[in-house]
Formats: sequence, C-alpha cells, structure tokens
Amino acid sequence: MKDRDAAAERVERELFMRTRLARLAEPGLGRLAARLAQEVRFAPGDVLYREGDPPRDFYSFLRGDIEVASHAAPPWILHNQTGVGLLDVLADHPRYATVTAVTHVRAMRIPAADYLDFLEEHYELAMSSVLRSSKDVHELSLALAPDGGFAPIDVPPGPPGPAPAEPMHLVRKIEALRESRVFRKANMQALVRLALLAGEIRAGTGDIVFRRGEAAGKFYLVAEGVVEVEHQAPSLVARFGRGDLVCGYGALGNADNQYVAAARSPAIMFWFGEEDFFDIMEEHFDLTRSVLAGIAADYTRLVLERERRSSFAPKRN
Repeated sequence: MKDRDAAAERVERELFMRTRLARLAEPGLGRLAARLAQEVRFAPGDVLYREGDPPRDFYSFLRGDIEVASHAAPPWILHNQTGVGLLDVLADHPRYATVTAVTHVRAMRIPAADYLDFLEEHYELAMSSVLRSSKDVHELSLALAPDGGFAPIDVPPGPPGPAPAEPMHLVRKIEALRESRVFRKANMQALVRLALLAGEIRAGTGDIVFRRGEAAGKFYLVAEGVVEVEHQAPSLVARFGRGDLVCGYGALGNADNQYVAAARSPAIMFWFGEEDFFDIMEEHFDLTRSVLAGIAADYTRLVLERERRSSFAPKRN
C-alpha cells in the first residue's frame, strides 16, 4: 500500500511539473526537475523570500497568487507563475524583491546549486535559455521605447575624430573583454579564446557600423568610444559605451539585425560570429554562467523599470 501511495505521489508530482513546464519545456526536463524539486505550500501572508536574501533556491510552477515588492518599484501581483527567484540565482545576486503569498500557493522548490549543476551537464538547455532570454530582454527594451531602458551615455567632448589608427594587441583585447559585464565571470582561458576569435572594427565619428539586416549571425561589443543605435518601429535610440554589447543582451538573439548602428565618437568594436562564440560557451561553463548572469541581471533591471514607469502612467477609466 505504501509503495502504491509513493508511486502515485511521484506520478502526481511529475504530472504537476509537466503541466506547468510552459516555456521551460525540454525533453526529459520534467522528470529530472521532479527529482530535484521539493513540493512546498504557502498560506496567505507567508513570505517565500525577502529582498536582500542570498539566492539559494528558486520556486517553479507556482499555483496561486504572489505579491512581488521591491524598493525600486511599486508592488505587483503575479498569478500561476512558471517560476520566481530563478533570475536571482542566475544573476548570482541577492534577492531583488520580497515575494509573499497572496492566496494559498503550491510550488516546487529547487536548490540553486542543483539547478546550476544540471545546466552544466545539459548545455543544450543552457543555450536554449540564453537564446530565449535574450529575445525576452529585447522585447522588454522595445516596450520601454524611446530609450529602451538603457542608461544614458554622454558623447566625449571635442570635435569629431577619425577612426583609431592602431589595432588592439591581444593583451588589450583581453583586458577590454574582462571589463565587460557579459564576460566578467569568465575564466582566463575563455577570455583568451574570445580575444583570438574577436574581429575588430575601427570607426570614426559618424561612421556606420552596420545597417538593418547586416548583423545577422554576429554581435558586437564596444571596446572604446560610444556607439548609437536606432530602431524604427517602435522608435528607439540608445547609446553604448566601453564594455557594452551593442543593442544590449538582445544582440545574442539577433536583435541587432533590426538596428542601424553608428559611431558617435572614434570607436573600436569587437565582433563575434555567433556559432563560434556558442562553441566556446559549450567548452567553458564559466562563460555560459557569465552570459546568463548578465542577461538575468538586465532582465530584472528592465522589469523593475517597466513597473516603475507603469506606476506613473495615466490611469484609464
């Protein structure tokens, strides 16, 4: 009898996981996640975690309503979420908000360390997460037009100048890559591989870096100077400086193919072929973690900015 009850419970848990898998669905993930996870329940008013807590776990496939409250934005209510807290785990950053149960909530708790080990063993899932998340980040940016939620960057004072004359040597390339947020968690071996892979573009003030449709299969990173991009519909203009991905993390999912990019000061950019870059990611999980951390942090920042702006938007009658 106990064996039948245990078997029935395992089946119930796996069905629960599979029916709530949504966008995270991958072959075999439901069964593995069911083994990693612990089912938990919360009563109204219970706190799942608090802002500033270390991200030791996350919750997936929530049934019920939760409130998300952060010092950076007004609180908002979420219903039946695929997951909550995973962005903090991926960003390796203290919790950005306090999450509280509004109704009775049923969820699966997954330890962060187990999930990261799982990603390292299943690169195809990590890669799928990078591509899907980069698209989500770009869609958030478009929703925050006309500035895309990007921080303003001033053009260095002085008259327009020509392109820098000298190419970067290997050590300078590695230093520029190490300073970039997207690569800051990568180990030295991965950085050397990236520096050897990187193509180099030197542009003078006003020079076009790429036009719409020309960035397919590539992404660009600013090594020196300021680059400005323009998106037509919705109308969006943003600038990027040293260490920034041109067009933000959406560039990893071909978002940059929708933009025109031009140098607003003498600039040096690195460009990477996406297939070769993803091959290096597969060989160096530290690089994959670095990319996921950057995307997760940027996604969180944009969500908070969206909620902050929506609180100031005129209310419809």
